[in-house]
Amino acid sequence: MKHFLFHAIFIFLLSSITTQAKLSTPITKLPAPTKYIPKLDFGVKFGGNFDNINGTGWNNTYQTGYHSGVFLGFREHVFGVQGEALLSSGQYTYIPNTDVNNLYLHLPALLEIRVVPGIWLQSGPQYSFLLASKFAGNNNATNYFKQGGLSGVAGLQILLPLHLIIGARYIFGLSDWNEASNSSNTWKIHSVQLFAGFKFL
Repeated sequence: MKHFLFHAIFIFLLSSITTQAKLSTPITKLPAPTKYIPKLDFGVKFGGNFDNINGTGWNNTYQTGYHSGVFLGFREHVFGVQGEALLSSGQYTYIPNTDVNNLYLHLPALLEIRVVPGIWLQSGPQYSFLLASKFAGNNNATNYFKQGGLSGVAGLQILLPLHLIIGARYIFGLSDWNEASNSSNTWKIHSVQLFAGFKFL
C-alpha cells in the first residue's frame, strides 16, 4: 500500500510539473513574410557613340558621336526592366568625302538580368526617330534617310557606389535607313556606346 501511494504521489507531481512547464513556455510566433518591393531606378546618363553605316557607298569606319538622356527602370531580385530616352548624334562619310551629321531620339526598352551583384546584362529593342540630317560642309538638310528605324541592343550596366553607373552596349541595325524606295542598296546603322550616369533613386 505504501508503494502504491508513493507511486501515485510521484506521478501526480510529475504531471503537475509538466503542465506548469507547458503553460509557462511562451508561444513563439512565426515571422510574417516580408514583402519585396521592386527597386525603382531613375537617373541621367551621357556618353560617346562609335557609329557606322553598313551599306554601299558609305565609309565603313566607326566615327565618334555623343548621346545623353534619362532612364527609368524597376529591378526585383535578378530581373528588371529599363526604358530610356536619349538624344544622340551620329557622323557618317559618304565616299569619297561627303560628311553627314544626324541627330536621333533613341527609345530603347531593355530587359535586365543580374549576373552578379551590381552587374546587369541588358538586351531589347530600340526605336529611333531621325530628328535632323545635315551635310557637315554647308549645314543643308539631306534627304538620304528614312524618318525612323528599329534596332537591337545588347550590353551590360554596372552599378557603382554613390549612385553612379557605367556601361557599354552594342546596337545593331534591323531596319533599312535608305530613303530611296527604288534602291536595292540597304543601309544598316550600327553603333557602340560607352556611358556613365547618376541615379537619383
